[in-house]
Amino acid sequence: MDTRGHRRASHVAVVLLAALLIVAGTATAAAFSAHAVTQPATGPGTAAPADGAASSALTVALYPWAPRPAQVQQAVAGAWQQRHPDVPLRFVDWDCYGSVPPAGVDVFVFDAVMLDKYVDRGVVQRIAEEEVEDASDILPYALRAGRADDGALYGIPMIGCAIMLFYRAGDTVLERASDLGDLVKALGPARYDTLKPPRGRGLLIDLSDAPMDAYYYLEALQDTYGVYSDDPPLAPTAAKLDRWALADLRDLRFMAGARQAGAASTGKSTRAQWFGAGRGRALIGFSESLNEMSAAEQDDVRVKIVQSSDSGRVNVRLFCTDIAGLAPALSAGPRRDLALELANLVTSTEVMVAALGPSADDPTPKYLFSVRRSSYDELAPMFPLYAQMAELSGAAPGSAAAPGGRDKPHPVRLTADTDPWFAKVAPVIERQVFAGR
Repeated sequence: MDTRGHRRASHVAVVLLAALLIVAGTATAAAFSAHAVTQPATGPGTAAPADGAASSALTVALYPWAPRPAQVQQAVAGAWQQRHPDVPLRFVDWDCYGSVPPAGVDVFVFDAVMLDKYVDRGVVQRIAEEEVEDASDILPYALRAGRADDGALYGIPMIGCAIMLFYRAGDTVLERASDLGDLVKALGPARYDTLKPPRGRGLLIDLSDAPMDAYYYLEALQDTYGVYSDDPPLAPTAAKLDRWALADLRDLRFMAGARQAGAASTGKSTRAQWFGAGRGRALIGFSESLNEMSAAEQDDVRVKIVQSSDSGRVNVRLFCTDIAGLAPALSAGPRRDLALELANLVTSTEVMVAALGPSADDPTPKYLFSVRRSSYDELAPMFPLYAQMAELSGAAPGSAAAPGGRDKPHPVRLTADTDPWFAKVAPVIERQVFAGR
C-alpha cells in the first residue's frame, strides 16, 4: 500500500503522517495529477490556467490525505467568498511528501515534518508572530510544530493527528491502560491465525508498511528513554537499532498476530471497519480511523493515547500537525496581505468546524484533531468523542494534557536530513518486527 494512503479516508488513517511518508511520496509523486478550480469550489476541477491568466486569483493547495478533502475545500471557498467575492481562489492538488511546493502556489498546507527541509530549500517564507490571528487559541504543541530549527515561525497550524488506542465502552481494563506493558497484559498473544481477529479478541494494527514501522520505532524509542526531540537519535546503521524499541514493535505484532499485522490494507475492507463491526478488542491507528465506522459504531468506541513502551518514564503525547505556509515569492504588499489573510482563514475555527464536522453526504465528523481550543467548544457538544479528543490534546481546561498537566503534548518533527535514514533503515525495521516470537 502507498504509505500516503494511511491518511486517506479509504484506509485506516495512519498521518502522519509523518516521517513514514517521506520516502514513499517521492516514488509516487509522478502519479499525483495537479489540477485547479476557481471558487466556488465543488470538488476536483480542470487544468490550471496558463501563467498570467486570472492573475488576481490566489492559488491554494490544501492537504489532500485526509477524509473528504472536498469538504475542506468547500469550507475554505465559502468563507473566502463572503470576505472577498472579487478575489477568486484556484485550488490545486499537491503532495507535500512527493515534492516541494510548486511555483505559483500562494498558500499551501503541508505536514510539519517537512518544515525544516522546506526552510533549508527556501520554499516557504517566515511569518511574524503578530501575523497569526488569535494565536492564543492555538494549542502550544501545534505552534511549536510551525517553528523551524532557527526558532522562527513558518507555518500557521491547522490540523493535528495522533496514533491512538480505540477500545469499547465498558472495557475497564483497557480504560485503565497507560502504556504498552498494560496492553500486553490485557490482550496477550494472538492465539488465532485468521486475517480478521475473532470478535472481542486481539489487537488490530497495520504493520505492513516499512516507513510506518520506522515511525512506530521512533515513537517507541522516545517513549522508552523519555527524551522527546525534533531530532530523535537515529541509529547510524541498521545493526545499531535500539533493541528495546524493536522489542516494543514486536509486542504489537505479538498481540495482533503476524498474518493480520502484516496484511496490507486494500481500501475496501479496513481494520477500522472490522473493529467497528466487532472484530478485535482494540485498534491502534490515527484518530480519523473513526471516520471508517458508522455513527452507531462510534457510539460504542472510546479513545486514548498510550505510551509506545512500558518504561513509564514520561507521559508525552506525540501529535503530527498540518500547517499553512506562504510562498517565498510573495513580497510585502497587497497580494501578500491577501495570502496571509487566506492562510489565517484556512486555519480558523470557522473553517475547521465546517471542515471537520459532518458533510452533506456523511452525518459523521472526520475526527481529526483541531488545533484551536474554540473549535472543540462547537464540536464537542454535538459529538462526545470530540470531548475526549479535546482532553487528549490539551484543549479542555483542566485536562491532563493541558498546559501544566502531567501529560505533555509534543509535536512530531524531523530534521531535513532524515530521508536517507528512512530509505536505508525502514525495511530492516519491518523485517525485525516480524522476527522472533
